[in-house]
Amino acid sequence: MKRFTTISIIFATIIVLSSCHVLVEGKMQEVNINLIAKDPLQIEDFQIPGIKLGQEIIEVEKVYGKPIKKYLNKEYANNEFEFYEYPNFKVEYNTITLTVISISLKNELVKTPRGIKIGDEEKKVIYYYGRGKTYDKYKGKLFYQKTFVKGYSEDTCGINFLIVNGKVKEIKLYYAAN
Repeated sequence: MKRFTTISIIFATIIVLSSCHVLVEGKMQEVNINLIAKDPLQIEDFQIPGIKLGQEIIEVEKVYGKPIKKYLNKEYANNEFEFYEYPNFKVEYNTITLTVISISLKNELVKTPRGIKIGDEEKKVIYYYGRGKTYDKYKGKLFYQKTFVKGYSEDTCGINFLIVNGKVKEIKLYYAAN
């Protein structure tokens, strides 16, 4: 019986240590610290609490309320994309389909599902995500990108880490339908 209790305690400790929770805008965010570079990207890698890529924007408002700022993406003349800005992140959505196409993390208070946040070191990104599929050095900046194809669909999700002076400066999760 004593051995069973000891094994149960060890097992429970492993489960607790395999993920931790972070508070994001009043919502608990689970961070899975067991997923590392050798683990393939999963659909769960492309979300933050209450927001998934491809989700309807109305669902974001139900979870986080009205944004502090709304504005059109001026890169596109047809006004097809709009930003919703919240204190710790920014969401871009398609005004025709009303679905989320990108999530940009603005500060260290929000983490990716693998635990990366603004200000983390480049080596931590490599440990949890790998070297990435593309590198682009531009003015001393290193830009990471990893993509994920969902099933047989040609829809692609990605995560970009902008590295400046060895630290994460920007994180963007995006949904790009081909």
